[in-house]
Amino acid sequence: MIGATYRFSAELDLQLVGTYRYHAIRVPAEIQEQIHFIRGVKHRYEGELNGLAITGALMPTGTGRYYMMVNEFA
Repeated sequence: MIGATYRFSAELDLQLVGTYRYHAIRVPAEIQEQIHFIRGVKHRYEGELNGLAITGALMPTGTGRYYMMVNEFA
């Protein structure tokens, strides 16, 4: 939902894809249930992580779940 606010706690997961490394936060199922996703499409977000402003896209996993990529500065 545009303009909605969602709050949750989650762990950062280190992802290793070949030589590419990044951290990701998996969006909890209870949060996903509140958001009306168009399945398989990236959805932009603005938010806050530990007091730092972040922006990005909720990325589909291919299994119906979504995650947020987090760079090293967040």
